[in-house]
Amino acid sequence: MEDGVTLAYCLRKAENVPLALRIYERIRYDRVRRVQKLGEATRDQWHKADWDAVAKDPRLVQLPNPDYVLKFDVYKYVEENFDRVAEQVKQGRTLKDFDDDEHLKKMTEASIDEIGSG
Repeated sequence: MEDGVTLAYCLRKAENVPLALRIYERIRYDRVRRVQKLGEATRDQWHKADWDAVAKDPRLVQLPNPDYVLKFDVYKYVEENFDRVAEQVKQGRTLKDFDDDEHLKKMTEASIDEIGSG
């Protein structure tokens, strides 16, 4: 659903479809990556679980439900960030500019909360 809202907004606001798609990709990148990392951590938690301990305390494998996943306002986020991201894309910045160790270190839960942040 988040992808659909973001894509629709970008297609409506961008000057052309290729630009809209590049903006869409950049807007979604950090959030999708963060949620993927949460999924990987959950998978690892389940695969490495001590099932005897889990039998005593099932919370050890409880699925996480962080607010940054469940309470995310995608429309507000894309609306607040579209112009900034569009300008970055027009300046030639690509996802490669953001897919490096330094950028990934900055991907904290707070930075991915994304509500009102850039």
